[in-house]
Amino acid sequence: MSGEKNTKKKTETAEQKAAKKEALNRTRNLKQLKKRLKREKLTYSQMSSFLGVSQPRVKQYLEILRETGVEVPFDKQGRQHYFWIPSVPLRRNKKNEFDIPKDSQGYTVLGIISDTHIGSKYHNSEALEKMYDEFERNKVKFVLNAGDLTEGNGRLYRGQLQEVSHFGFEALVKHTVKTYPKRKGVRTGIISGNHDMSFWNDVGADIVKHISNQRDDFDYLGQLSGWVDVNSIEIYMVHPSGGMPYSRSYKIQKQIEQMVTKPDVLVRGHLHVSMYLPYVGVQGIEAGCFQNQTPYLERKGLRPEVGGWIVKIKQNEVGDLKEVIPIWNDYSNCF
Repeated sequence: MSGEKNTKKKTETAEQKAAKKEALNRTRNLKQLKKRLKREKLTYSQMSSFLGVSQPRVKQYLEILRETGVEVPFDKQGRQHYFWIPSVPLRRNKKNEFDIPKDSQGYTVLGIISDTHIGSKYHNSEALEKMYDEFERNKVKFVLNAGDLTEGNGRLYRGQLQEVSHFGFEALVKHTVKTYPKRKGVRTGIISGNHDMSFWNDVGADIVKHISNQRDDFDYLGQLSGWVDVNSIEIYMVHPSGGMPYSRSYKIQKQIEQMVTKPDVLVRGHLHVSMYLPYVGVQGIEAGCFQNQTPYLERKGLRPEVGGWIVKIKQNEVGDLKEVIPIWNDYSNCF
């Protein structure tokens, strides 16, 4: 009996050592990658070669950098993607700074949504229209959309083509421009998500930027992530990678901890869940979605939370956050 216990203890110790070694390697590689990308543009294969890791691991490293607030844009030349880290943050350009009217009590009132997946048979258009009715009724002037505006090209996972209602770049652009809700005086700031970026991987076209150019109420804020300043409230919006963790607070908590430059508000898309987590001075928000449960999500045992947020923020005399009132609008069982 004691021999079995000792064997188990040694196995656990070996696993702990392996995990520690992996964490050290990841930290070292991230540091080297960040330093190199500040000097030159690199492809997946070039990064894989100098780090001595697989290309899927390189992609994971790039996502970690983005999730911690580092901008990693890329250019596409032929079939190659060239990544770099700009010396002057692109996020500080003026188009990402907005001054909007406050309400009668001095609150900045924001709408927050994500993952509308227009072009999916499971896109919940009725709920999205109702959400924008609520934005208008509550005098929301600026809505943040954290990506996956569209369903994409239908080839992200096996069986997705059977879930698509509108096929092809031009058809999806036309449909989204026509059907996305529009309310007088309400603007939507938006980033591209991984579904949107499927067209970029195909033909080098950012469908969200293309749609934004055809909507006078859209402000395009970046690919997969973007910083925005609303009434001097610093907001970081990101469409991260990966699936749902065992504990829903784990990923948003770890991201806040790892961010070097911490925003006032962190808005996350992708997971199709809702959550509000104030943590170490950051108001963390999982933005929810407007796509009903797809066969893909059903197979994974995941139930999306359909709805969006109205967030009221009051600042003190020097602009720091004084009071935050998050209001979740749930449409999961409505349509």
